[in-house]
Amino acid sequence: MAGSSKMGNQLLPIAVFIGWGGVSGFIDQRAQLL
Repeated sequence: MAGSSKMGNQLLPIAVFIGWGGVSGFIDQRAQLL
């Protein structure tokens, strides 16, 4: 339990970074289309 929790804490910032990159990329594409 503690091990998986530690792994989750390590992966969370990476998931947030990838997710935010996808969101900003999506906004950039819409801006180019407009």
